[in-house]
Amino acid sequence: MKLSQALKNQPKVLSLEVTTRCNLDCIYCTKKAKKIGDIDLSIELLEKISMQLEQFERIIVCGIGESFLYPEIYNLVEGNKAQKFSIVTNGTIPIDYKRLNVNGNVEMFIFSIDALNQEVLNQISGRYKFESLLRNLDEYDKYYSENKVKINRVLNCTLNEHNLKEILELVEFAHQRGFGTIHFSFPRGKEQFIEDNQQELTNILKCAAKKAAEYGLYFADPYTTCCVYLKWVTPYMAINGDVFSCAETLYIDKKVGNINDMSFSDIWLSDNYKAFQKGQACKACKFLSNCRFELKTN
Repeated sequence: MKLSQALKNQPKVLSLEVTTRCNLDCIYCTKKAKKIGDIDLSIELLEKISMQLEQFERIIVCGIGESFLYPEIYNLVEGNKAQKFSIVTNGTIPIDYKRLNVNGNVEMFIFSIDALNQEVLNQISGRYKFESLLRNLDEYDKYYSENKVKINRVLNCTLNEHNLKEILELVEFAHQRGFGTIHFSFPRGKEQFIEDNQQELTNILKCAAKKAAEYGLYFADPYTTCCVYLKWVTPYMAINGDVFSCAETLYIDKKVGNINDMSFSDIWLSDNYKAFQKGQACKACKFLSNCRFELKTN
């Protein structure tokens, strides 16, 4: 669906930040710059939004923290069985797949894997334990074998100055481990890196797309995959209740409301959100301009 049409649709998907705690220290993460401590989504706020989640078909659990460090992650998913959940994780915290998917409403895992080489992982993430990821992937294989319940899995890699030589190996790894999709994303805030390396990025990503196609692996092209999820632009709710219209407004900290003061329905009817639907935030959006870097090389 085109962005112009998706902007008009009232979102039926919500991206929800549940914790700022993380066991890693990724070089592209904004946590340090924003001087954010370790905070969890409060039980009170969780209860408040749970009463409104019926208007959403899908929930994406993500944020600057690691989803599985949130103490209520299993209760959140189990307690909202009418919603389909996608969960972003670095894959190093043990996952109890059977407990998490007791209602069959876990739709997708997005594993953030930026490299396969431990030395490169150390440069990017500081404390990433690759063997912990492998154990989690093995546990999923065991869960699937015993229960015959498939959960879509995406390998997401954030491109940076350390991992360009890892790209093709990551495609191979995704194929070997049975992932359905691989996505290489551009780091917001690192536009100079993208511009300086645009030709190399374009060339290697074309090779990666070809390799993925040979394996029957869906390749989410970072030059075309940006804002639209199914038929909506995904809004974000931060840990303090602030609501943002999209990823760019979240990055620049331009909220459209706070769930402590307004319901989601009221936010969608607000002047701020109506202005967003007209594309005002898109004009200077770096996520969009990053996606268009390829056009400058052709």
